[in-house]
Amino acid sequence: MVTLCVLLALTGIAGECRTLQEWTFESQTDCEAWLANAYLAEVSCKDSILKGRTIDWDPFFACSSLNLPARPGQVVRLRLRATSGGQGQLFWTGQTTGQYGGFAQEKSTDFTVRGQDIEDIYLLPCWHREETIRQLRLDLYDGAAFEIDSIAIVEPSAAVKSEPSLRWDFTADAEASEWSSLNGGRLLLAPPLSIPTEDLGWASVTLRASGDTRIGLHWTTSTMTGSRHETLYLSGDGAARCRHIELQAAPGWEGRLAGIYLDIPEPEKVTVERILLGAEPEGPPELEAAYFGFENAVSRPGRPESVLAQVVNRGAAKALTGALRLEVPEGVSLLEGPMFQEREGLLHGETTEVRWMVQAAAPVACRAVLYDADVELAAAEIAFAPPLSVDATYVPEPLPLQTSHNIMAYYFPGWNVPEKWDCIRNTAPIRRPLLGYYDEGNPECVDWQVKWAVENGISCFLVDWYWSAGNQHLQHWFDAYRKARYRDLLKVAIMWANHNAPGTHSRDDWRNVTREWIDNYFTLDSYYQVDGKPVVYIWAAGNIRRDLGGSTEVAAAFIESQEMARAAGYEGIVFISLRHDMTEHEIALLAEEGYDGQTSYHEWGDALSMAPAPTQGRYDDMVTTVAEAWEKRRVVSGPLHYTPVVDTGWDSRPWHGPNATAFHGRTVAGFKKMLEGARAYCDRHGEKEIILGPVNEWGEGSYIEPNLEFGFGMYEAIRDVFGQGKPEEWPQNFGPRDAGLGPYDFPVVTPSFRWNFDEDADGWAAFMGIDQYRAEGGNLCFKTTNVDPALTRSTKELRAARYGKLRIRMQVTGDAPERAAAQLFWTIGAGKTLEAQSHSFALERDGAVHEYVLDLDAHPRWRGTVTSLRFDPCNFSGAEVRIEEITFNRQ
Repeated sequence: MVTLCVLLALTGIAGECRTLQEWTFESQTDCEAWLANAYLAEVSCKDSILKGRTIDWDPFFACSSLNLPARPGQVVRLRLRATSGGQGQLFWTGQTTGQYGGFAQEKSTDFTVRGQDIEDIYLLPCWHREETIRQLRLDLYDGAAFEIDSIAIVEPSAAVKSEPSLRWDFTADAEASEWSSLNGGRLLLAPPLSIPTEDLGWASVTLRASGDTRIGLHWTTSTMTGSRHETLYLSGDGAARCRHIELQAAPGWEGRLAGIYLDIPEPEKVTVERILLGAEPEGPPELEAAYFGFENAVSRPGRPESVLAQVVNRGAAKALTGALRLEVPEGVSLLEGPMFQEREGLLHGETTEVRWMVQAAAPVACRAVLYDADVELAAAEIAFAPPLSVDATYVPEPLPLQTSHNIMAYYFPGWNVPEKWDCIRNTAPIRRPLLGYYDEGNPECVDWQVKWAVENGISCFLVDWYWSAGNQHLQHWFDAYRKARYRDLLKVAIMWANHNAPGTHSRDDWRNVTREWIDNYFTLDSYYQVDGKPVVYIWAAGNIRRDLGGSTEVAAAFIESQEMARAAGYEGIVFISLRHDMTEHEIALLAEEGYDGQTSYHEWGDALSMAPAPTQGRYDDMVTTVAEAWEKRRVVSGPLHYTPVVDTGWDSRPWHGPNATAFHGRTVAGFKKMLEGARAYCDRHGEKEIILGPVNEWGEGSYIEPNLEFGFGMYEAIRDVFGQGKPEEWPQNFGPRDAGLGPYDFPVVTPSFRWNFDEDADGWAAFMGIDQYRAEGGNLCFKTTNVDPALTRSTKELRAARYGKLRIRMQVTGDAPERAAAQLFWTIGAGKTLEAQSHSFALERDGAVHEYVLDLDAHPRWRGTVTSLRFDPCNFSGAEVRIEEITFNRQ
């Protein structure tokens, strides 16, 4: 059977597809092919529709007895309707036995259902490694009724391409016709490919966008299960832009490139012009302002303020930054600048920072413009708040605000070392806290946090707490809190983040963790209690149930905890479960186990299913749907008390990269509207308690503590909604600079690729075949125990084009063979250590100190971003090795 694929309206791309298998549910055979599990009710198959209503957490239809040849370009098309939106998965396997009947998480493809209307959903599983597909499983989500109209497997009809470098120009019909378009242009598929990955490293895509949007470039190789992808965010200025994606940096880049495709959630906004595959990116330089604006939060007139431009080269060729300049209006003086971090020019993907010092004479909001010579790169609205000066030698004493409701908030203690801030400093400086890139273990910083929280209506922090089989980490904030001067003004409670490995919970461990709470946390005067019972929030009730062996065992453990608490003088313990996929069945288990209530860490309403793609979530959708979500959770909670959560956002790109789920357009006004909705919810139901999402998940994009982006706006929204008394009598919000205090920033750690071992091993670790490993007298010393000894070192951002020569100064003594040699391996991106990515060199056999210079530039695979090194210092056992220095020479 041959069908014509949908035309891509913007470019006229077309292609022929053939249907390999289809279930239309018109026959008894089709109906019997897909079987529902026990978590689907009201299942029927009539009138050419397969129906079912989900009633628990893992509902699915499964299809077995398949014998489908698996190829890279095959597409699964689902045509269905659901009563509400959500996230589903298609599982596939070539096996029929094993754990989970042959199914596995890595053999699955996610999809989003919008809900209400009939939808066509197209999935590219890239399941070719299975060779033959024998089973499919369609996993749905709880709380919805489904009508499945059809399920089909199709593939484009095209010959396999095997050229070492491929270019497609979609402005030329002949080349464009090789590609296939599906689902109204939302999927754009290349012809089948078979290209050695060692011949390729990059994809370059030239396109235009008429509005801000994103696309995804996906690829798969002959050795991959599934595919890899990178999200490209596009500015809607209509200009043609070339985006370069480093394919070789992704896990699994080996074998042969078998397929690529684009997913385009909003095809009406996007015109694809060209795609190039090659060993290196090609094209001109292109400077882009990744960030432009003030460097510090809450700027005021009468003092110098720093304006920061964080500039990245999105193009292929080296970009020069010397012509960058700042323009500010009258009333704002340019005191100093530009001050350049980097003058040598930027390679593709490199970022530099340029600063200017400015000063305003009076409060003003104005427009600053960044130019590259005469070309405008960016503009920013900068505002100088009214002048304020506070005379203080320490954090001024907090003046707690009286509120109509009890407002609590989650707190993540994750900012204890300088490196933790790199993801914010380098990719999202607009999130810079008012405290700066601070040391979270500093009690003075905690006192500022206490002051800002209680003066704006937050009474309690629910602190993420980490314990796994007796091992604890991220305790630094609690340690600092114990030393803080104002600690007793802010209550605290434990939120046990027990997303631990299987087997780490046990009855003995449960006793130990309860004892830890009783002895070291409940004893705090400010620990949060309800009716004489300390409250503990638990992230993963299911993990405890899994390890203890079921709800009966969990209930017994909870009873023992209650007895231990009463023996210590408390009335007991209140246990609250955090869940995001709550069902009636789960609620019944929690009630049986002894939980008193349930809530969540985030609450997004229906915003995720309403988004064009998970990377394109809209904060406004969260604002408009969250109230209904609270009511649904209240109903399903049954005997457990439910506490509503007002979300503080989500955009985890600094931690997880451009493919991460993100909600865009967060505003103080939107947050305030949710706060007002939560107050209305509490008033309807006679409740007084509200939980805010995390105040300081800077990496995940959930933050409301005072910061550069919002100033005090988010905190002041809380007191605007819940504060009591006269607003003019509320405390004045201000920061450390206003009081002449701070800074509290960690010192900036500059990456270095020179290791001299003066103090320690400089991050190099013994990998294998090494004994007596130590740094001694400015040398890295060890003895080899086999013929393949190795050291390793993470290098993160080592750009091969910047560092083409490596100098190693070392001494190797022992019974060296005639062909004594050393070898350096390197890893590109998230790839593997490969023989093809290595450089061998002969060793001198005289036992003296020698300097070896490796010309890595001459190696064809020395390219891209090198993320780790492995150094094999010799090829024989019993060698005594002393390394004086390992240094990359910058080019």
